[in-house]
Amino acid sequence: MGDVTAVRIAVNGAEDSDDEEIDRWTGALYGDLATLDIHSIDRVGAEAPAGAKAGIADVVGVLVATGVLSATTVKAIADVVSAFVQRSAARSVSMELGDHRIEITGAGRAEVEAVVRLWCEAGGEDPDP
Repeated sequence: MGDVTAVRIAVNGAEDSDDEEIDRWTGALYGDLATLDIHSIDRVGAEAPAGAKAGIADVVGVLVATGVLSATTVKAIADVVSAFVQRSAARSVSMELGDHRIEITGAGRAEVEAVVRLWCEAGGEDPDP
């Protein structure tokens, strides 16, 4: 089992959600994730549109956790995301670990834990180190 270096996290709204609403949810999730012992959690940046004052703009709804992330830390991230989805109005949150992607919705805790376990194992991580 090896440590991973990045987990990409995207907050997904409903069809009628606007960027401002998704940005608020992303900020709330960022605050939740900041309680974990993670080297870095950042909003993903992209080139700002032509004519914008800044050269880099945030991609709405996307965070990336980076550093040497153990299986325990990856599972803790997934647990925080799951709790966030359960209590927020966000439709779902998708997470990418290498080439493996899951989407956490308002499913029950047992279902989410089972999916997170399979996702960690598919990414080469032991969810119970």
